[in-house]
Amino acid sequence: MPRANIEIGLDSYKNVDEISTRNGLSPLVFDAMKTDIGDDEKRHGYRQFTDLATGKPIDGIFWSKKQKKLFAVSNGIAYTVIESGGATNIGSGLEKSGKVFFKDDGTRVNMANGGAIYHSTAGGTLTQMVDGDAPTEVIGLGMIDGYLVAQTLKQIHFSNPVDTTEWSALDFFTAESRPDDNVALQVAFEEVTIFGTESIDVYFNDGVSPFSILDGGFKEKGCIAPDSVARDDEIFFFLSSDKEVTILAGRTLENIGKAIGKEIQGYDVVEDAVGNIVKMFGKKFYVLSFPTEQKTWAFRIDQGSWTPWSFWNSYANVREAFRMRCYCYVPDWNKHLIGDSRTGRIYEWHPDFFDDDGREIRLERLTGHIDHGDQSIEKICHGLYFKLKRGVNTTITPNTREGKLLIKFRTNNEGWSNERTVSLGFDGDTKVNKFIKRLGRYHVRQWSFVHTDPTPFTLINPLIEHFDSVGRN
Repeated sequence: MPRANIEIGLDSYKNVDEISTRNGLSPLVFDAMKTDIGDDEKRHGYRQFTDLATGKPIDGIFWSKKQKKLFAVSNGIAYTVIESGGATNIGSGLEKSGKVFFKDDGTRVNMANGGAIYHSTAGGTLTQMVDGDAPTEVIGLGMIDGYLVAQTLKQIHFSNPVDTTEWSALDFFTAESRPDDNVALQVAFEEVTIFGTESIDVYFNDGVSPFSILDGGFKEKGCIAPDSVARDDEIFFFLSSDKEVTILAGRTLENIGKAIGKEIQGYDVVEDAVGNIVKMFGKKFYVLSFPTEQKTWAFRIDQGSWTPWSFWNSYANVREAFRMRCYCYVPDWNKHLIGDSRTGRIYEWHPDFFDDDGREIRLERLTGHIDHGDQSIEKICHGLYFKLKRGVNTTITPNTREGKLLIKFRTNNEGWSNERTVSLGFDGDTKVNKFIKRLGRYHVRQWSFVHTDPTPFTLINPLIEHFDSVGRN
């Protein structure tokens, strides 16, 4: 009896029609993180860390290494938060919505999100920048050589390098290469990188002007979603003006979103996309959410693979965008925190959490259309063999909850079969080998695997099918 491996596929491949995916290419895998050896592992869950009780999204969270304080902003109100989750209102005045940009100048934590600059010293009362020449309508902040740099739609302003509360109306420069609007700013490597709607410009401190345009820094590629811009070490990530997920590495641009390009091109609204760099427990991701479209894509940076993440709305039985508006790691507490995109809650994200604050994480893997090299030959599937790893949820009494995997298939691209429920044993079990029998005839077959239990779970690649060829039809 012949046996054949069914390769699960590295990531969700959405750049071709779903029917065109074959062995090794998967049209989707939801809420997984690909392991280093290619298996599907359920993504980490989260628990509530604190609730600011604003009923509005968390627009920013920031850990000040110098002040040893965690700052959070929601509904225009700034808070400091302690390790136990207790929050203190330190003042209002920021815009009611919009991503908050933070920058620590060594004395104060400065913040802005489309209006005036505010600052707090040692976690004290939030204070508006009082200098009448200080910029307003600020959509980006940075620090370089003592200067606090503030971006507005048309200009880049900079403070006195000795005192960041002092400003001059004449201290600004303008991105010169194109007459487009500024949308985002990044300061790194002693350079100021300005993302416009049609171009990218780079400036440096020449010691005189003090800022001059850098030769060779200009790129004729704009950014369509200001909040999509994020930096990982020496690489900038952003959604370009032609709706491509793009990186700027050194002076080189690269489209890294080819696998999901067709999907994103089909979105009606992308201007509100939000990008975050997440570094946790040996893995690095660029997480890109589209709030209007209710979609989230996670790019595993070291693997170059894309996976959709979601929040499972069990009341409506639909997937919504992953509930991460912003992300922050607090090294002193060893906590990874995410700000909710809808409410005033901040969550702790951890591998030992197996649901989303009590709501199920619905890992789903859909294989490509499997024909073992020849769709004209009819096959009889005698059985499917697969291996799983199912870990322990320490919050549940051992051996009291039986785990389950839901499996279904469709034959020759027709309707789906009834779901088969496969027992995974109890919570104390960590390795499961399963063989399901008598799976009918087909020319082309597609498989679906769904896991929702609040436990660790890994679907091991590849699956093994036992089949016989009947003949050509």
